[in-house]
Amino acid sequence: MKTLVIYKSYHHQNTYRLIKHLKDKYNFELLNVDEIDNNLDLSKYDYIGLASGIYGFEFHKNIISLISKRNINNKKVFLIFTSCLDKASFASSIKKELLRFNNEIIGVYHTKGYTTFGPLKFFGGVNKNRPNESDFVNLDLFLEKYLFLVK
Repeated sequence: MKTLVIYKSYHHQNTYRLIKHLKDKYNFELLNVDEIDNNLDLSKYDYIGLASGIYGFEFHKNIISLISKRNINNKKVFLIFTSCLDKASFASSIKKELLRFNNEIIGVYHTKGYTTFGPLKFFGGVNKNRPNESDFVNLDLFLEKYLFLVK
């Protein structure tokens, strides 16, 4: 089972810490969306993970536009995101784009992440020390349920 996780993570690197766990534990390949070139062959991957922090209430725009630009279609895709709020709706626009290209969304994992966005910076931010060890354990459980059991 060959898995590629394409990600965008900046500010506090919350999402990157989660997907680095995937690389270290499961040997998934990681690729920053900003480093993708025209030679990327997605056909060699069984699964594609798309991971992002939430920017403007949705996945980073480069991750969303990647779906049509790189012909991510007819793939088994899982989503991972971090945000300051527990809002499953943050994944709605990327889900619509994935379904438009006949992808199968096999699961969505979300956890809170440390943020100092906007006025939160005056209070030292929220969700300090997140993601934490519990979030990594829950990510492993997510993978066992949605990825490793997919036939």
